[in-house]
Amino acid sequence: MKTQLDPQLRKEIINVLLCVITLIIITQIAYFKENFLAVSKISLSIAYLYIIPGYALMLYWFDKIPFFQRLFFGTSIGIGVVGFLSYYIGMAGIHIKYHHIIFPPVLIIIGILGYVMQKKK
Repeated sequence: MKTQLDPQLRKEIINVLLCVITLIIITQIAYFKENFLAVSKISLSIAYLYIIPGYALMLYWFDKIPFFQRLFFGTSIGIGVVGFLSYYIGMAGIHIKYHHIIFPPVLIIIGILGYVMQKKK
């Protein structure tokens, strides 16, 4: 089973990286007067906070939904979930300066666990 999964996951990782590089290029075109490193940092932070966690949450539907649909809906879900959790966790008393450290890894782990549980069925 591992030999069948490796090429699929490798292709998915390459596709996500290509989408992040495309995001950097499009953002650099939009903000052409800004420094490349500043634009790259902003684009990578958007990918880290919203795109990758949302995509990981959509891994549950790995075999049912094509890549770009999972990426699009995952980004939308990532933005919504991070905003929702940030609001309520902030109300619970955890300062906002820790949210970027807590949320992406937790959401990625939840997404991967959902994918693994779905594969076991």
